[in-house]
Amino acid sequence: MTTPRKHARLIKAWADGAEIQYRNNIGSDWTDISAPNFLDDFEYRIKPNHTVLYTRVTGFAEVPSSRTRPGLKSWGIRSGRAYEFSDISDNLKLTFNADTHKLIAAEVLI
Repeated sequence: MTTPRKHARLIKAWADGAEIQYRNNIGSDWTDISAPNFLDDFEYRIKPNHTVLYTRVTGFAEVPSSRTRPGLKSWGIRSGRAYEFSDISDNLKLTFNADTHKLIAAEVLI
């Protein structure tokens, strides 16, 4: 039985269309690369997907989305009375960087 090459899994993923990133030492930033050489001295990875959060924002409260948390029923309190937010659609899409978890985009959904 033969031993697979160091980057075999990533080479196969790249051949199947995955986006690849590299860095030359630990602590440096990951960089997109369209035609990787898969050198032993470099680190490679499949480019991670950014995290997308859909949510609802009302005039008085942020309401978690059932898209983000399936099956969630959202409730709020106004003037001392509880009610369900089921009639409010997601109205905000937030995109976070997969590495830093910082907000990179915000889109108001109409």
